Amino acid sequence: MITTVTLNTAIDIVAPVDFLDTGKVSRTKEISSYPGGKGTNVARAFAALGGAVTATGFTAIAELEVMNDFLNHFGVTPALIGVKGTNRICLLITETVGKDETIINSESNLKINKKDIGSFLKKLKTLSNTSNITAFSGSLPVSLPQDFYQTAIEKIINTSTVLLDTSSKYLKYGIKACPHILKQNITELESAFEVKLSTDIELKKFVRSLARQYKTGMIIVTLNEKGSLFYVDGDFFSYPATKPEKFLSPVGSGDAFTAGLLYALERGHDPIEAGRWAVACATANLEHLGSCFISKRQVTRYLPHIKPF
Repeated sequence: MITTVTLNTAIDIVAPVDFLDTGKVSRTKEISSYPGGKGTNVARAFAALGGAVTATGFTAIAELEVMNDFLNHFGVTPALIGVKGTNRICLLITETVGKDETIINSESNLKINKKDIGSFLKKLKTLSNTSNITAFSGSLPVSLPQDFYQTAIEKIINTSTVLLDTSSKYLKYGIKACPHILKQNITELESAFEVKLSTDIELKKFVRSLARQYKTGMIIVTLNEKGSLFYVDGDFFSYPATKPEKFLSPVGSGDAFTAGLLYALERGHDPIEAGRWAVACATANLEHLGSCFISKRQVTRYLPHIKPF
């Protein structure tokens, strides 16, 4: 079993249009919404592959029942803590013909107090004792300190394998807890450490220095259309990006990537095989509007075509 942690849940609103012509009225056949947040996305994709997963974190108490029902529907065990305030809104405008994406995020208005934090840390500790892997994903609400990932990870670093995937301003604190696995988009990595990694040599040198400084055995950097780079215990290997049979949207592909990676690792596969599952899940996600509505059948269709170099 694994546990995913989402401290900044959201309401995702997906609006597909042929082209977004700013300053004019755009028409769409349907606008859909669903409970979101990076960790809950990872959890749903992990469950779709057949894995046992619990999702914890914070959500607005007014959205708790809806979130729980949604996760249960997709085979995820919910363990979220309801707090005062409102969830943030994530508006995803997808150009189905233009192949571009516009994402508008609001800040959350979650009112997390000391009692809520204590309840979460207690629940996290309990879950980590029965979880092979605990994955922390996404941003933090403004009511939590910017170093909260560090605080939470340090509570469980000796009882569960920890993966961290967060945005740049929280990464520089969270990495100080020495997570076992760091998975990061290249843009967020550069932003967090105020560096520009323009070449493969520069990137590998920087990743190796991070691994050495923070004792992180596995670092994965996703490179958008250029694929992904894996560092595992001193060695590097890469995967090219794989084209889907039908492209609809890139939203959530990073979360699907994480789910595939963890699914394979949790089953005892080596990192190279885990990388194949990660890329296959990310590719399958490109066929959907919205995040992580994949099926295992879709994922296994891509696996034979994915090879490292």
